[in-house]
Amino acid sequence: MNQPRLVVVDMVRAIQVPASMLARSTMPDEKQAKLIARFSTLLPQVIKAYGEAHHVTVVGAHVLVSQGRVDITNTIIQQTLFRLKSDA
Repeated sequence: MNQPRLVVVDMVRAIQVPASMLARSTMPDEKQAKLIARFSTLLPQVIKAYGEAHHVTVVGAHVLVSQGRVDITNTIIQQTLFRLKSDA
């Protein structure tokens, strides 16, 4: 029998990375807050789409050490930022 393929998204890092990118920008705080709120809304949709497209089970967990392709956090961040940009 095939075992389910599991991948992990570090939900803390998935929010912290874009938030720290925004914090370094010159964008007004109000606009930063709106963008991170929109990012947070899109994030679960992107995670779901990734799981369906790759036929994997996505687990949200704090990743302490990443060994290979199991941690998809950076991919999810990139895909969410792309979707945020294309929705604008």
